[in-house]
Amino acid sequence: MKEADEVERLWRTAFRGIFKIRHNTPVAHFYGGQPNRVADSLHGRHVIVDAVGALYSTCRRALASPEDSSERAIARSALARRARKWGCTTSPCEWLGSDAHVATAVVMEKEMETKGARPEAFDFFLLYTAWLEVQDRAVHKERVEAGREPLRRRPVMAVEHEETRWGEALMIPDHSAWKNGTSKTLYDVLGTAAPASLVGAGITRVEHLCCPGDMGGGAFVHSLCSVGEDLGPLAQPQGESRVG
Repeated sequence: MKEADEVERLWRTAFRGIFKIRHNTPVAHFYGGQPNRVADSLHGRHVIVDAVGALYSTCRRALASPEDSSERAIARSALARRARKWGCTTSPCEWLGSDAHVATAVVMEKEMETKGARPEAFDFFLLYTAWLEVQDRAVHKERVEAGREPLRRRPVMAVEHEETRWGEALMIPDHSAWKNGTSKTLYDVLGTAAPASLVGAGITRVEHLCCPGDMGGGAFVHSLCSVGEDLGPLAQPQGESRVG
């Protein structure tokens, strides 16, 4: 993210000055590098790697606590709440690692970098999980193309027990938190993540952009609302609902 890149930029500047390294030396020289192109790499590690690892590990420990506690409940509720905020329409256990999640991460990263953004810890958890999923898919494809046996892949999050008496939205696909319509999601229709201005307003399904029908009973006419005229302040939401 921007803060991590700024820290690394200052470190590279100091390193160049202390060890008399030319200012036009490629950034790759300090990290991974490429053989025969930028000389021997210093094999440094970007600070974002440690940041991702620390936050990801902390969040997973809180989510996977073997005993019920207020900390576990807060973590699971926070994950469900932030997942719904970014357009999740089912249990996060099913959504995490899906194509919809990976596509949403692209929108998330841009939105979280905007001025005035106030992301929460589990926003980063969702983002980092998508990054890891992309890498896992690349490794899987590489092994298959090389004729090697692919590694066994597991779901990003799996519930190892059937304890549902707390009614957690994190684990229950038909929880009331996910009952926001029956039409196709915008991702299913578009094949890509919907704009953050729509998802942030809770607009995740086709019917959320349609006019109510005259027959009642939840029927909708097929003409879409004009985003510019009819959505009004919804294009820039001021708040959000709680989940879980």
